[in-house]
Amino acid sequence: MLERTALFKSPHEDQPEGRIQQLLDIFAVCGTPTREDWPEAFELPGYKTVEFKPQASVLKKRLEKWGPNVFSVSYL
Repeated sequence: MLERTALFKSPHEDQPEGRIQQLLDIFAVCGTPTREDWPEAFELPGYKTVEFKPQASVLKKRLEKWGPNVFSVSYL
């Protein structure tokens, strides 16, 4: 909302490939969840059929330009 654009947009989110791409986009910003972070994800249909590359979160870095008060509401 701060950037006036969708943070995670997928042009084909109604199709399976689009949903996977949307997950990849989310993981690229928020980091790839581990089994410890999100144990239920590993039980979702199809989750194990795709291998997600481990990535660290860059969300805090991306929000830094908006100042320190953004962090208090973003739960980082």
